[in-house]
Amino acid sequence: MDNRYRKTIVSHHSLRGIAAVLVVFFHIREVSYDKGVALDSVTSFFSMGYLWVDFFFILSGYILSYVYASLFLYDYKSSLIKYFYVARFSRVYPLHLFTLILYLFLEFSFYFYRREVVGMPGVSFESLIASLLLIQGWILSDLTLAPLNSPAWSISTEMACYLVFPFIIKWLRFNMFFVGMIVVGLSIALYLIYYGEKDGFVVIRCFAGFMLGIFVFIVYKEMPVTDYGVATSLQLIGGSGVLFAMHFSLSHSVVIASFGLLLYSTASDCGFLAKLLNTRIFVLLGTLSYSIYLNHWIIYKAYLFYGVYVFGALSSNYSPMNVSILKYFSLMFVIFVLSFITYRYIEIPAQKYLKRKLQ
Repeated sequence: MDNRYRKTIVSHHSLRGIAAVLVVFFHIREVSYDKGVALDSVTSFFSMGYLWVDFFFILSGYILSYVYASLFLYDYKSSLIKYFYVARFSRVYPLHLFTLILYLFLEFSFYFYRREVVGMPGVSFESLIASLLLIQGWILSDLTLAPLNSPAWSISTEMACYLVFPFIIKWLRFNMFFVGMIVVGLSIALYLIYYGEKDGFVVIRCFAGFMLGIFVFIVYKEMPVTDYGVATSLQLIGGSGVLFAMHFSLSHSVVIASFGLLLYSTASDCGFLAKLLNTRIFVLLGTLSYSIYLNHWIIYKAYLFYGVYVFGALSSNYSPMNVSILKYFSLMFVIFVLSFITYRYIEIPAQKYLKRKLQ
């Protein structure tokens, strides 16, 4: 693969950070219920925030193809597959384990502190084992039953995709563009299965997005967008498609197709939106995105367990609007601070240590 595919895609890095923040707001918009309802009555953009998880799946399929496709196509060895598995495990598992322990500590602390309120904590042996093995998303059909640190279900489904990724790429070696058509067809079929069924297994949803990301990479490899004007136009269409479809609560397929176009049009780090995404604040969001995504549920639950009492007391002395603003600001601030700490002292050191030990 030539060098233009080996450099870092800063735009995609930044988009991942923006997606993580929007997933956070999808959850915490309900901390002031009246404000969340008022917001949702104006726009569906935030209430459809769960679709940004699909963006993560599509982005993963693209990025892994971007980094590893040429290696698996032309140098398919067991040692390379082992390297890939170790790299993926080292990337996702340490922070998952840390946030799982943090969540358990939080839930049991509230159990002992307010036992009469919550009864027994919602931790079963089966959910604990599934979370430790990172397979909870393989067996779930209802996300409301996601055990423990809830967002980790999507990480577990991505792990399932990682397991088969080298074999998918090997299969693609025969005819990249023709097989790409099959890949996007399979992706569409999987999305129809998942969103057409009331209780579709979430791993199907992940595979659908992952395969679409591979397809976007195949198209980009054959037809890269390097002209600034063309890239800007496609970015405007893709970005507007996402905003318009989510604002008016249109079909999931419109949002997901717009995600694909957005990734395709920013893959060269060319165009107006790509230039904007290359600014420092968005790059920082991308750097902290994984920590933000896994940490935000911890802070949200801490608010539900303890924060409601603190802010409830404030509401009796200050206006509801000021207390709501303070809630949102405080939660986002704590999430970002915790994410910076876990990124610097958990995520990166553990990743380096495991890669060094397991290779």
